[in-house]
Amino acid sequence: MNESVADLLSIRARYAAVVKGDLELIAKERERIRIDIAALQDQLRLLDDGQAWLEGLQNNVQPPPGAGTGAGSVQEGGAAEAVSGDGEAGKEPAPSTAASSKTASGAPTLRDLIVDELRG
Repeated sequence: MNESVADLLSIRARYAAVVKGDLELIAKERERIRIDIAALQDQLRLLDDGQAWLEGLQNNVQPPPGAGTGAGSVQEGGAAEAVSGDGEAGKEPAPSTAASSKTASGAPTLRDLIVDELRG
């Protein structure tokens, strides 16, 4: 009987050690994630500020509606009646690169950065 009590205490001590170790790992992981979230929030704030600034700039440089309707103005629809390099009109424009995962400069998008961070 004495031996079974000692075994029980030994098992409890091992479980207690495992639980303590698991709790420490979870605490460390939670802190790492908090740091990552804070960094992402800072990046998001910077992007929001940049977007607000660019939208303000865009509003200041856009001509008022109806301005520039002369023969040399650019049409709103883009290349609706554009002529391709070989002189044929009505061809479909090249596919948009907006669907690509990188911007025109080759840098990854914010979405890609966040997805990569969450995968890590």
